[in-house]
Amino acid sequence: EAKRDARNEDATFWARERAKQRKKEAEDRQAIADFWNAYRKASAKLAEDSRPSNLNFGLL
Repeated sequence: EAKRDARNEDATFWARERAKQRKKEAEDRQAIADFWNAYRKASAKLAEDSRPSNLNFGLL
């Protein structure tokens, strides 16, 4: 019976650890997605700001 209790306690511990790991991985995925969205927006703004029509070439 002690072995069974220890096994159940161990299983409960690892189930909690798995749940924590899944939550952390989901948070990491969201942080990575947020980073790439911000990068894409910054890249698009840089490309838009660098267009010749926005640089006023030839206008003195």
